Amino acid sequence: MHKIIANRQVQLKLFEPGCCIQQDQELIDLIVSNNYKQAVGVGAVNYFSKFIEFVDSGKVNFCIYIQLKPFDFDGLASDINHVIATRMLPGSLIYLSLNKYNAQPKRYNTNLSSDYDVAIEQFINDRVGATVKKYQPCGFDSGNKFNWVHPLTRFHLRVDV
Repeated sequence: MHKIIANRQVQLKLFEPGCCIQQDQELIDLIVSNNYKQAVGVGAVNYFSKFIEFVDSGKVNFCIYIQLKPFDFDGLASDINHVIATRMLPGSLIYLSLNKYNAQPKRYNTNLSSDYDVAIEQFINDRVGATVKKYQPCGFDSGNKFNWVHPLTRFHLRVDV
């Protein structure tokens, strides 16, 4: 966890203290506009603990899942489905942010689109027990949008009732 915090600090050190990158601000706005007080936190979520309380037990209506570390999509889907089954209330929202460049596939699914961004959405739709309400694919990141601090491939997933 300390390495992730250090990476955030290194990447943002060129900016004034208190500066907020766009995807951070959008998540903060989501928290505030929905009056979320508690959330399940998975991954690189420490920065957001000043805006929401992360709880370790019980079911809640919001989850922040930020995947910065290397992952495989099957494992990611399994982890998200476990969070849904054990920690989420029906109708709740999962904010999923993943660094698509850290995906390390164990196998390839030839039934998905050859467009990587479209394939990611198809996979999440097919394998996660939630409905994609919003998808923001990253497209090409030239390094100026801080994908390594807060990933640009983002989903809002509504837990099915």
